Amino acid sequence: MTPTTTTLLPPLPPPGKCINDGIYRTNGMYDYEKIGDGYCVDEGDLDISFKKRRELTKLNSRCMCKEACDAEPTCIGYSDFATGCRVYGKSFPTLVDRWTDLDSESSPRYAGKKIVKGDGTKGQTCYKRIPAKTALVQTHSFVDAMPVPPPQLPEEVPEVSLVVRETSTSETLVWQREQLSRCRDQQAHLLLLLQQKGCSASSSSLKLKGRASANIMPNECECHCPDCNFWQLPPPVCEEPTPAPTKPPPPPPSNIIVVTGPPGAQTPPPMPVMIPLPPLPPIGNQFLPTLGPLPPPSML
Repeated sequence: MTPTTTTLLPPLPPPGKCINDGIYRTNGMYDYEKIGDGYCVDEGDLDISFKKRRELTKLNSRCMCKEACDAEPTCIGYSDFATGCRVYGKSFPTLVDRWTDLDSESSPRYAGKKIVKGDGTKGQTCYKRIPAKTALVQTHSFVDAMPVPPPQLPEEVPEVSLVVRETSTSETLVWQREQLSRCRDQQAHLLLLLQQKGCSASSSSLKLKGRASANIMPNECECHCPDCNFWQLPPPVCEEPTPAPTKPPPPPPSNIIVVTGPPGAQTPPPMPVMIPLPPLPPIGNQFLPTLGPLPPPSML
């Protein structure tokens, strides 16, 4: 039996999770090339469908993006920012916990198929997934104390974009059944919450144990709502109701004579504004004499 040793280059990271320590634990199959600043777009600034996760930090946003893209064969790259990240592509079955596509997979706006550049949005950085050029594990077999070099990887592996691959009818059916199962699980969970809180709806679509409840859901019941569709038009502007016009009082009957008293005294006009007089010049021994015209010569 030929002895075999395995050398790990570089050493594996310590056990743990990226969301806690921010360490990227690669599978050795992919590298990521920086394309530019902003969200990743295709030629002609075409947007690419994605799945997004928020509530991250500067410590773990990048490693979360890389590990999520490593786990999905149809991922073509990612863009990260301070509090979250986006992975680009379609059909990400493993990204379900707090990951949302915001209806980008079904929207005709997101028609991009490959990453060409970044759109320049501040705070975002676009990365494109490429095949790894070096393997993490190198195996050496010793025969007669002579090491055998590990198998050489090809210099360049052509990149295969699985985003444009056409899905078969069976794959579409499996995906539809999976989505239907998730919808049913979510519906059962919401109905259980409503039942536990004593809430029920009068709609015939919400039935508990085969019977419709006649109660109306009170305001204090809290329900989980899905993410809002940002393409949806805003609601109409609410306005205050127009009050009904006031009617004058009806006139008195003809057999009633209304007697009015004599008019009151006229209101006197207001007093005119009194302009204050200028102050008198100071006179006395404590003041300087006031200069005036000279007396006539006969008095000198």
